Amino acid sequence: MADITQAVDRAIKEDGALIALPMAVVKIVRGSAVFKNAAGFATGTFAASLPFLGICEGTKDNTTGAAGSKLVATRRVGVARFETTGMVQTDVGEKVYLSDNTTVTKTAVGNSLAGTIVVVESATAVWVDILKAIGV
Repeated sequence: MADITQAVDRAIKEDGALIALPMAVVKIVRGSAVFKNAAGFATGTFAASLPFLGICEGTKDNTTGAAGSKLVATRRVGVARFETTGMVQTDVGEKVYLSDNTTVTKTAVGNSLAGTIVVVESATAVWVDILKAIGV
């Protein structure tokens, strides 16, 4: 296709902060990290190094459907609270990685990039800016 030379009304899914993604044959619970499986569908089940897509906004069950037959609302922008262990204030600004669908670690190998720590609430809870992790 050629470049456009006239203004067009481009379809946009709101601001992209919340988007509906086609699901694998799984149940994804509200608050779970959402990942892209090998077939390209959203799943809430962690497996080593799956790309992180965002946070599930509402529990959705597709265990009796076909892959892609249901959509899961996924938050792709924001600062989210995650469980962790051993974090300290000097970890602010550090990248963290999901080691399951709710826990972050500073260990990159075998895990999925979650984003950057913006607040250390305690040694066991951090707030993570997820925007830069999406689509990585």
